[in-house]
Amino acid sequence: GRRHLKKLWGLVYDSSGKKPIPFAVVRLLDSETNLLISSTVTDLEGRYGFPVSSGSYYIEVQHEEYTFPSKRVQSSYSERQGYIYTGGRFNIQNDTTIDFSIPLDAKDRKFRISFQYIKLLWIKIRNFALQGNFFFLAFMFVLNLFATVLRFNPLNLAFSGVYFFLIALKLLSETKKPRAWGYVFDSETKAPVSPSFLKLYKAENNELIDTKIANRNGIFQFFVPEDEYLLLAAATGYKFPSESLPKDKLSFHDSLMKVGVLRGVINIDVPLDYQSGASISPFSGKAIGAAT
Repeated sequence: GRRHLKKLWGLVYDSSGKKPIPFAVVRLLDSETNLLISSTVTDLEGRYGFPVSSGSYYIEVQHEEYTFPSKRVQSSYSERQGYIYTGGRFNIQNDTTIDFSIPLDAKDRKFRISFQYIKLLWIKIRNFALQGNFFFLAFMFVLNLFATVLRFNPLNLAFSGVYFFLIALKLLSETKKPRAWGYVFDSETKAPVSPSFLKLYKAENNELIDTKIANRNGIFQFFVPEDEYLLLAAATGYKFPSESLPKDKLSFHDSLMKVGVLRGVINIDVPLDYQSGASISPFSGKAIGAAT
């Protein structure tokens, strides 16, 4: 009969639409001690992989838009998909690579006003104010205030209040301590790019220091010692590095972005250029000299 080759990676996918799920956190744990053995993040095509030795294990998966284990799909085996894993302990007899297909169920997306929603809304308003031109905001404030004085209108008064709030927020941002986060955005529209995947390397020896995923608002955080670093960013449909970055901001054959540290925090803005069909896979393990 036809020989089926063993897969080199596993797949995390939507149990309903069968589409791959990028940026899911997959953890491998020892079932006897509950200790974490290894963890990884799925790439843009939902792939992950764990090389393991003999033993007893279980897997946990986390994603902000999905739940694990799936309630729609049951554990099973097929020649096409291999082993479909929906939780529970499993045993490994020989050294191998875990290549399970793992379905996740999409969370209920009904609108709920929560602390998290309010926090995200505040971040969006703050980003808008910080990116806005001060003189434009001031002009619009004066214009709406003048229109309100000439002819009172609740709507004009409301807009005046909004512009006043944005101006105050921008002025406060100039005097407060530096922000403790970085921002990934579209170089043309200035809108946040999400999800986006970031890798931080030490400039001195190209050692991979940390990997992060920007949230829905393009926000990410790296807390590192004072030193010089290089940054790699990836997002579906976008090209990195952006053409807007000057050459002196790039390194390693113009493929990485130079970044510095301010008070133990990397708080740079990372522009990405929209490019239909562009896809950089963090799973590919793009080598940066000696980095892995």
